[in-house]
Amino acid sequence: MPLIPTARPGRRAARPLVAAALGLSLTALLTACGPGEGTDGSGPATPGTAAPGTSAPDTSAPGQASGKVSAELVGEWQDPSDYLTLGRRNLDIYDPQSGWPADLDDVRAGSGIRITADGHYVWSGYTATNISGSACHSRVMSYQRGTATQDGQTIVLEPEVNRRAYRGGCNSSSDMDKEESHSPQRWGWQRVADAQGTAHLKLVSVEQSHDYVLVAQ
Repeated sequence: MPLIPTARPGRRAARPLVAAALGLSLTALLTACGPGEGTDGSGPATPGTAAPGTSAPDTSAPGQASGKVSAELVGEWQDPSDYLTLGRRNLDIYDPQSGWPADLDDVRAGSGIRITADGHYVWSGYTATNISGSACHSRVMSYQRGTATQDGQTIVLEPEVNRRAYRGGCNSSSDMDKEESHSPQRWGWQRVADAQGTAHLKLVSVEQSHDYVLVAQ
């Protein structure tokens, strides 16, 4: 049976690595990472019900926020390669009632994280990769929704929904769709500005790091 790639909130593999040009030094390091994460950097890589047009902040997230976060963290942050080549993407790509989008090729699906001042978050990832020697594409999708608590330069994310899926394109034998761990995840964070004044949110653990740009406050 073919190996199934794991998914993370991260970036779309088939796109140019525009984000490399935006490289910034990262000073906040964290010594622990919560479970339930993938390893391919696509993050909760592919979410579920992609609504037409630009996504609006998710105000329907269930549960009581476990804490508030500072204004530096608040906003919608997106993978730079997605944003610079395609514009703002949709992070609301999964819904517990309706599941993933009917069209898994939906180019509106994006990778990034949305954090609200009341302590809620949505973290999504979508990666589409051409399968060598064929017209098929594999897709890795992940989605988290839950509460966020700030502890200085650490943010603790506690998922209420943590979904991951894989679609093998022409070969469906490796397809999977499952709920991942709801254990808290601890990330070091830093907000910085690049030479153009664009705000970046850097998230880092001992296993991986993410660099997102602010697309909506």
